[in-house]
Amino acid sequence: DGTVGAQWHVTPHWFAELSAGRIFTQGSQFSANSIDARIGYQFGRTAAAADLDAEEILEDHPLRLRIGSHQYQKASEDWRSQPDRHVDNLAIQIDYFITPRWYVTGQGIGAYGGGAGAYMTGQVGAGIRQEITQTLFAEAELLAGAAGGGGLRTGSGLLGQANFSLGWQLSPSIALMAMLGRATAVDGP
Repeated sequence: DGTVGAQWHVTPHWFAELSAGRIFTQGSQFSANSIDARIGYQFGRTAAAADLDAEEILEDHPLRLRIGSHQYQKASEDWRSQPDRHVDNLAIQIDYFITPRWYVTGQGIGAYGGGAGAYMTGQVGAGIRQEITQTLFAEAELLAGAAGGGGLRTGSGLLGQANFSLGWQLSPSIALMAMLGRATAVDGP
């Protein structure tokens, strides 16, 4: 997969982007061209702050990387082609904290167990974090995106998800979280 593009800052924070790309697989007939047009908002420092050093820029970008294992469990009888098996998923999530409490998130999930190896989902959303003590916190988030594959019956692929988490902050940069959530296909079981 390769992409080339250009980005124009319309204002110090808003930008427009246009790109073109090509994707292909080795050993198969699949290949496709892509054209993307995007409008976005840049949080933190603006493009005009290019003269700052890396440390100053990083301080202004409160990012969090989450890596975890999510397990889907049966919620309806015909939710997948093997309805009595759970699906174990590897999740990679990146959060950007707009404020110390509110964040936007992008998440990618792919199955690694339960006979659903081709299942994947990509979602975006927003969340809120509430400190309970200095080391304990709670979070809630709402997401929407696309999902499919692995014999899971997601209909057209449009997916919504709500999550609630409890976390334990082990150090300033490491935390453990336990999450309970529900993913629902808009027009599938």
